[in-house]
Amino acid sequence: QFNPDGRTLASGGADSTVRIWDTGTGEQLRVLRGHDASVETVGFSPAGQLLASGSADDTVRLWNPQSGAQRGTLTAHDASISSVAFSPDGRHLASASSDHTVRLWRVGTAKVERVLEGHSAKIQQVAFGPDGAQLVTAAMDGSVRLWDAGTGKPLRVFDDRAGDKRSADISPDGRWIAAAGQGGVWLWALDSGAMREIGDDRARVYDVAYHPDGERIGTAGVGGAVRLIHLSTAQQQELRGHRDDVNALAFSPDGELVATVGDDTTVRVWRTADGRPFWHASALLGSPPRLLTHRGWQRLTEKERSPSSSSSPPTGKPPADLGPNLRKALQQRTRFACDPRGCATGTSAELVCLHTHTDELELWSRPADERLARHPVAGLEQILALPEGCVARSQAQALLVQPGGQTVPLAVQGDLTALGGSAGRILLAAGSEAFVFDASGEALGRSTTGPGVTALTLVAPTAAAAGGTQPEPQLVVGYRDGSLELLSVSPGDGGSRQRLSFQHTPSSAPVRILAGPRATVIVGFAGGSLGIWSQVDGARLVDARLHGRVVHLLHADGRLFAATDLGGHLAWDMRAFHQDDCELLRDVWRSVPIVWEHGRPVLREPPRDHRCR
Repeated sequence: QFNPDGRTLASGGADSTVRIWDTGTGEQLRVLRGHDASVETVGFSPAGQLLASGSADDTVRLWNPQSGAQRGTLTAHDASISSVAFSPDGRHLASASSDHTVRLWRVGTAKVERVLEGHSAKIQQVAFGPDGAQLVTAAMDGSVRLWDAGTGKPLRVFDDRAGDKRSADISPDGRWIAAAGQGGVWLWALDSGAMREIGDDRARVYDVAYHPDGERIGTAGVGGAVRLIHLSTAQQQELRGHRDDVNALAFSPDGELVATVGDDTTVRVWRTADGRPFWHASALLGSPPRLLTHRGWQRLTEKERSPSSSSSPPTGKPPADLGPNLRKALQQRTRFACDPRGCATGTSAELVCLHTHTDELELWSRPADERLARHPVAGLEQILALPEGCVARSQAQALLVQPGGQTVPLAVQGDLTALGGSAGRILLAAGSEAFVFDASGEALGRSTTGPGVTALTLVAPTAAAAGGTQPEPQLVVGYRDGSLELLSVSPGDGGSRQRLSFQHTPSSAPVRILAGPRATVIVGFAGGSLGIWSQVDGARLVDARLHGRVVHLLHADGRLFAATDLGGHLAWDMRAFHQDDCELLRDVWRSVPIVWEHGRPVLREPPRDHRCR
């Protein structure tokens, strides 16, 4: 939920924390700890001086959102708290619970004044009307109920049909109730009880909220579905970004933004005017690399690391080799962009590929600062940049678009699930196979994988894997469940002979896989995890966590640059991986001149007979 001043917003998570975010920058300001189980709901007081959180630990906690200090704990429910809401005057707090009740608390005394009973199942949400005189509740028993907030008495049951109700909200003018649940969204007139069904989507909707203008509602539901719906025309605007169920949404006080939180562990903020992401990072370009985010261009160095977002001020300066036309295209209409250095570990950076908000693929010449080609792709999900052209992938098709505008279809059977590239090769995954093409689009072969591949790349074999014979390509594939494996394959025969599973991978789909130095593999995940694994034994060497999907990975000049689609980023110094064995060992001896013996540190010179001494 947004703070009433709109400058911050709060979210609760399965990690038992409440997080406070800066609305303008996306920076995580504070983490509030105190709950013993997942935080299911949060709500600001009208003045913004208090924040309430409800948890699966059966408690409601009150916080000072500016300092993060806990102000109190409310304990009267017998089960998980699913929703909290302050009255418009800030004097009362309503809490809804799995114990089938709503409790009205006097904020000043932290005492329960009334208990609202009548539901026969978990109450999913409670909300006050604009004048504070009425409350609405939505419950898993299929009913939506209106209550007198002053007496706690029920006024009307709007729906008692089968099918759970997950959310309810009262319109800003107090005349309508919107409710959502299994099977869609409904509106009821408070005076007559007349019902109106919104849309024809029968999927489960988890949350519904009125826009401050009262003319639109927002809905959040299964499979990443977030929609803004104009009530007078039924026109819908889809907000694309979440990759899993979306549990809640909230409008900013001025109605210009809407925030959503989902099972993909991200909090996202969108512009209501056009449905585009407000927090975003669309391009990582240049040398040294600069990241284009909602804050402008930022130069990344290994001294800057921001797990949640960017804590450093933007430079305001784009890469020097970007002309004004390309800069304008990147800033105004680009969802994602990359060049061969960032997309496919190439060395050329003259061609830049853009995925626009209207699902078009654009090819740009960096030296000429002009667009070379444009091609619409329905349902465009992923792009790849090569010196020879740009590759576009939707679920239904993949094609190579060359700088002259010619298109080369990449023939693959089945629904496409992933696109990757490395060493002048194009890789596509469909079903339980990986397909390999050269940079001109000619098919080279295919290899067997498991089902559900979300990312893949080719890596050079290790010396042990090559075994002194002609090296065969090795394929690293990542799956929906987060698992990773290394396959020794012969692309021409459609088979795979040897598999190595990577250890300690997160339960999140890999998004980008990059071949690293010294037989390592660098992987970015949808849940924000970033890690480096050994290609030799599958061991995880290092890991970190960012906020958002790790969509940008670039290994250049001995450094690793990573960024998410929400602007979280880091830079790691990787120069140690490029050192000679003895050079690296000498550095270790100089910086750590001790060994651990018998439970204590001992000063020790390097072995006299060691070959690296």
